Amino acid sequence: MSLPGGIRITNQFDAYGRLKGTWLKDAAQTVLNYHGYDYNLNWQRTNAWRLDNARVEYAYDLIGQLTHAVGFEPGGAPSTTRISPMPMTRREPARPHQ
Repeated sequence: MSLPGGIRITNQFDAYGRLKGTWLKDAAQTVLNYHGYDYNLNWQRTNAWRLDNARVEYAYDLIGQLTHAVGFEPGGAPSTTRISPMPMTRREPARPHQ
């Protein structure tokens, strides 16, 4: 995709059609921004990388639900941001009005 000023967005996909990386480049082909992605055998995203090598690591349970996401700073140290999804709670089905 081309943008004004010669800026371009380039996407790379793996053999299965999953997005592996996206680059924002200027007219001189200098990378202005980058995001890259890794996947597991269940097609779930396991890592998201940025240009500065900061990343987010994702983990899933046996039925494919996201269990947590942990951010890592560019030097590899864990960030203070952690995402733990709320546990699923069982809801009673709605009862018809009588």
